Amino acid sequence: MKGDPEEQLLNQISQQNVMITIVYLVFSLFWSSLSITLSVFAGSLIAIFSYFWLSSTLQAVVGQQDQRSIKKYLWHYGIRIVAVGVVLFVLIFYVKVNPIALFMGLSVVVLSLFIGIFRYVTGR
Repeated sequence: MKGDPEEQLLNQISQQNVMITIVYLVFSLFWSSLSITLSVFAGSLIAIFSYFWLSSTLQAVVGQQDQRSIKKYLWHYGIRIVAVGVVLFVLIFYVKVNPIALFMGLSVVVLSLFIGIFRYVTGR
């Protein structure tokens, strides 16, 4: 049983997030810097956690057409943005992570989305 193509896409993107994170972490080991590796890992965790938070919020409100569900989504969206912003601020200004490595980690979900959508559109 194949299931819903959109559900398969979401599952594939989730799996790709983990795989891309592993590739990034292995690649970051070539710098022989724990700071770079931890920065990549921190960025990846933030991106993946934010993706799951967004996904769970959307699943909770999809199918509901009332004004309350829209406000709930917007409220969760705002909280998520503020939470991610605070975590990034603390990591950059207090923990002093490598910002380029952090950015690479944050790009995990974006890269996974591009790959997933490309595979979905091309039928691979």
